[in-house]
Amino acid sequence: MNKRLRKKLHKGEFAQYGFDVVVDLAVDTIPTVDDVDGFVDNFIEPFCEFLEGMGLGCGGGGGQAGRFEFFVAARKGSANEAHQQAVSTWLSGQKSVKAFEVKKLVDAWYGW
Repeated sequence: MNKRLRKKLHKGEFAQYGFDVVVDLAVDTIPTVDDVDGFVDNFIEPFCEFLEGMGLGCGGGGGQAGRFEFFVAARKGSANEAHQQAVSTWLSGQKSVKAFEVKKLVDAWYGW
C-alpha cells in the first residue's frame, strides 16, 4: 500500500489512537434529572475544557445508574500514554466521581 493510501486510510504511520474512559458518578441511586444536569454542569463541561487544552476531544454519553462512557482522541495525531495519565490524574481530583477507568489505547479508526 502506498503512502498516500495509508494516509487516507489512517494505516501504518498514519494510525490514530484514542482510549475509552468509564466514569461512575458519586450517587448511590439511579440519578435524577437534576443529578444528571448537575453532573453536566460540574463535570462534563470542565472535563471537555481540560481535554481541549491538551488538543483532545471526546464523545460519549450514558447516565444510567450514574455511569458515563467517553472515547477520548486527539484532534490531530494520536492520544498517548501521557494523555491517559493526565486524564487519570484529573479524574482522581473530582469529588463528583466515585470511580473511573481509563482503558488502553486502541486504533481510533479500526480498533472497535
